[in-house]
Amino acid sequence: MNIRKKIHLFSTIFLFIILLLINGTIYYLYNKVTTEGELDRLTNQTETIAAALKEQEIAPRTLLPAFIPTDGMIRIINQDSNPILAQAKTNELGKSEVIFQEAQTAEVREVGGKSYAVVAIPIIWTNGEVVSLEVTESMAGVQANLDILRTILLLATLLAILPAFLSARVLSELILRPIEKLTSTMEEIQRKKTFKHIELENQSKDELYKMGTTFNSMVDILQANSEKQQSFVSNASHELRTPLTIIESYASLLKRWGAKKPEVFDESVEAIHSESIRMRNLTEQLLLLARNDNDWEIDWQKVDLVALCKDGAKSFMQAYDQDVRVVHEQNVVLAAGDKQKLKQVLFILFDNAKKFSERDIDVVVGYENGQPSITVKDYGIGIPKEDVAKVFDRFFRVDKARSRKTGGSGLGLSIAKEIISAHEGLIELQSEEGVGTSVTILLKEAH
Repeated sequence: MNIRKKIHLFSTIFLFIILLLINGTIYYLYNKVTTEGELDRLTNQTETIAAALKEQEIAPRTLLPAFIPTDGMIRIINQDSNPILAQAKTNELGKSEVIFQEAQTAEVREVGGKSYAVVAIPIIWTNGEVVSLEVTESMAGVQANLDILRTILLLATLLAILPAFLSARVLSELILRPIEKLTSTMEEIQRKKTFKHIELENQSKDELYKMGTTFNSMVDILQANSEKQQSFVSNASHELRTPLTIIESYASLLKRWGAKKPEVFDESVEAIHSESIRMRNLTEQLLLLARNDNDWEIDWQKVDLVALCKDGAKSFMQAYDQDVRVVHEQNVVLAAGDKQKLKQVLFILFDNAKKFSERDIDVVVGYENGQPSITVKDYGIGIPKEDVAKVFDRFFRVDKARSRKTGGSGLGLSIAKEIISAHEGLIELQSEEGVGTSVTILLKEAH
């Protein structure tokens, strides 16, 4: 069963049940109120008859016919449940059950399939015996009113169901039209393998409109990720093809001339070794970038950023013989993070600064807006303004020719950004051509 039929069926049945409950309650309350009203009225009438009999100015057989209700009966019943005196408008009532009531009662009885109101009051009879004065009156009028009310309520229910069914159809169209558009758009995307927005109606900014805007935003994200994925695969293939081509070329050269020319052998082996290392590093970087944030397995601990930067700077200077100055106002700057992975980010930033600047590298450690921060500054060639927003993209290189000579693959900053994101931190880059570049890392404060 589709959603449209479910909406029709559910809304119609639900409204029908509600109407039944409401109309049933109305019918019950009306029946109760009118029945109690009839019994109260008949009770008052019976008390009037009892008062008239008590005066004993007129003989009971002469007095009682004046009080007999229309389609009713009056009886005097002794304690043995035998009628002493009975006067009725119809013979049918004479067949009703005779019961002596010791106390005053008021009830509804069924006699011959008809409803009658019966009130009994104990009185003292002319011989001093306690008897029961019973007055019976037909409730045909009440039943007729109840029949009319039942018919009206039934018709009202049926008349309400029809517009309810039609309104359910309109409601289902309003709800399902955007969903059907969404479904058809997704099917078209799946069939044509292209991204497409769903057309939105601007009449109302309701939840369905929000669903459409969310879908369009998702399509934009998927399209951007698809383009990035295609670019990533293309760049990765290109980057891997280059060392493989070099290795293949030098292997062919070795195969042809290696045994005859020692200089060719040495050159080929060195080139193959160098390209193998570059390809291994590139593969490791690609594997790092394939991780999700949850895959980084951050070993959360308190990290002293001042000590971390000093230790990293010392190791870097010993390896590359380039000065790195650590500047800090506080002796201890604590952040929450993984010491080894943050050190990996530092080496990525140091390596980038070394490649594009021959001057010293400055590292500023402190707090920025209450957050622990590290800023790595170089004074090299800088980055063009139009390329600053792209530097964290995978395989992006500002100067591809120069980057290739320096060994860069365009993955370092991407890896740094992934690591900092896994730390729930932020990494920002500012640069000016001919002046230099500064990269700032903001981390969570340790508690």
